[in-house]
Amino acid sequence: MIVTSLILGKKGRTSKIKDVVAILGEPAEMVSGSLLGESGGGAVWRQGDTVVVIQFAGDRVAGKQIVKGRA
Repeated sequence: MIVTSLILGKKGRTSKIKDVVAILGEPAEMVSGSLLGESGGGAVWRQGDTVVVIQFAGDRVAGKQIVKGRA
């Protein structure tokens, strides 16, 4: 699945925000902020009854969640 491969990009490094947007398109929602000087946030994509949430630390993917059936 494409979303599963978003965590690791080229050379085993985590993907960047721009790479995720290039694959999934513009997110329906985006949240950003910072904590102790570290910027981060999350983005949400929706399609049918599936919701994909990707968390970012800096400009790199830090985590993902896929929820199906409760969109």
